[in-house]
Amino acid sequence: MAQNSGSQVKSDAQTGGLGRELNDWRIERMVISLTGQVALVTGAGRGIGRAIALDLASRGAKVIVNDLGMDVTNKGGSEPVADSVVAEIKALGSDAATNTGSVSDYEAAYQMVKQAMDLWGRLDIVCSNAG
Repeated sequence: MAQNSGSQVKSDAQTGGLGRELNDWRIERMVISLTGQVALVTGAGRGIGRAIALDLASRGAKVIVNDLGMDVTNKGGSEPVADSVVAEIKALGSDAATNTGSVSDYEAAYQMVKQAMDLWGRLDIVCSNAG
C-alpha cells in the first residue's frame, strides 16, 4: 500500500475505483486561484449565494454581491444584506461591491454587468443564484 506523509493512502481497488486516491477517506479541497478574476453572484446576501461569493473571494476573485435586501419572508429588509457580505469579503483581503438590482429587470441586470466593468474592467464569472 502506498504511503503519503505517514498516512495510509487507499488504492483505487479499496475506494471502489474512484480514479483518485483518498487520504484517510477524505478528499482534500482543490485549490484554484481566481486572482484577477471578477465575479457577479446574484442572491448573494444569504445562504448558498453568500457561500459562493465568500468562496470566490477566498480564492482571490473580486465580487459584485447582488441581493435585493429582502428578509426571509420576501419583505424589504431594514439594511441591505449584501453590505454585510461585502464587509466579510473585504475582511478576507479581496474587493467587493454591493448591488441591489433585481435580476428580473433587464436594465438592472445590465447595470450589474456595467458595474463590474466600470469598477474592474472585466467580468469573468456569473453565478445566477437568485430566484
